[in-house]
Amino acid sequence: MATPIDLYLLLGESNAAGYGRSELLPEALGQPHPSATLWWADLEGQTARPHGPTPRTWQPLTPGAGALDATFGPELSLAHTLAARSENPVALIKATRHDASLFAHWRPELRAVTTTLAAHALDAANRATRQLQQQGAEPRPAGVIFFQGPADTRDANPEPALHAKRLGDLLGRLRLDWARNPELPAAVLHRSPRDHHPAPHAQHVKQAAAELAQQANAVAWIDLDDLHATDGLRLDAPSTLAAGDRAAYALLGLQAHFNPKPLNAEPQQTPDAIQEAAPEPQHDEASSPNEAPEASPTPASIAEATVDTPEKDSNSQEIEINNDDDHAHPPTASASATPDTQHTYEPTEAPPAAAAPTPAAATPPADAMSEITHANRA
Repeated sequence: MATPIDLYLLLGESNAAGYGRSELLPEALGQPHPSATLWWADLEGQTARPHGPTPRTWQPLTPGAGALDATFGPELSLAHTLAARSENPVALIKATRHDASLFAHWRPELRAVTTTLAAHALDAANRATRQLQQQGAEPRPAGVIFFQGPADTRDANPEPALHAKRLGDLLGRLRLDWARNPELPAAVLHRSPRDHHPAPHAQHVKQAAAELAQQANAVAWIDLDDLHATDGLRLDAPSTLAAGDRAAYALLGLQAHFNPKPLNAEPQQTPDAIQEAAPEPQHDEASSPNEAPEASPTPASIAEATVDTPEKDSNSQEIEINNDDDHAHPPTASASATPDTQHTYEPTEAPPAAAAPTPAAATPPADAMSEITHANRA
């Protein structure tokens, strides 16, 4: 009998890849995880890191799959937090590319084009999923995490008003072309650029993503603007862990209403398009340099969820950050290594407040969801 595995997909740009320094991790996160595995691909084509897992193959979850050697991304705390609350093993596919925008690189609306980042990510996700199946597992897509934002906030974005539509198109394609589940829970993470990084469209992009989560089903929008970035863009180690924790809590909240499903032989088709957070603007021929591409047929069977993140001082995190450039590399872990079961990862973020139960006399509609919020912390 095939072993059921809860399968997640992490996509995005630089902060999805991650710049947290591995030597700063607590001991529990430096060990191979006993029930969580990772398959990662750098969509820019970079090869294996000297101090990290081998790309494009399933291995026990360890540090080292970040943007640089001996770094990590939100996958560590994300998978640890999910695995601690799952009855099944957890598998995470990670596919990222630095400085990639929805409008210029992902281009999810171009379904027939195989050179877009959306097409490359789908190919990676499907390859990783087939590998699990060939190993005798029964992968059950349980959620997608899209960590995006900075590249779409710049002046180079010619049509920021289309951000919600493009984001909806991408989530729709992932649901149909990978998960075969139009109700796949999705967490959208965003952190705006700061300091010397111009971002004239930052507020518009944030509002568009938040409105998409309010109008679509099973989408959680997570604001990370309270987290610390060392250069105004890249999250430091504690903030990277916090981002993974928040994404995990959001997905767990959505899964209370939308359970993971085994993959079907064929994608499910839905007649409706995903609700858009903002209407598509009208253009005349003079102001539109290219013909508008055909929109992808994306589903709309998801429920509303948003995650509010409280303001906090990043210096209060347990992990200390220093600016020493002489990084000590973590020990290289093999797939057969035995994890240290005496150490348990304690999330850097408190779990969200429980949603208020629906009165017994009321039957909520299929697309109704209670709001997910984080517990207030001093």
